[in-house]
Amino acid sequence: LDVELIKVDTLEIHGIDNNEYHTEVEIEALFDGYLFTEDNQDSIFITGYYRIPIAGLQWQKHDE
Repeated sequence: LDVELIKVDTLEIHGIDNNEYHTEVEIEALFDGYLFTEDNQDSIFITGYYRIPIAGLQWQKHDE
């Protein structure tokens, strides 16, 4: 799969106490080629421009 990265956006959303937050990551890219499942049993051919989330929600916690 060929990927030409155009832009990466990262957004951190903090909770009430500001110690817990989650990060949303989204990419804009041009894709061209086959994308395979983890077990290589299936594939899909994708081509063109896509804006997609790549990390979803990732909860994190850090000490003050």
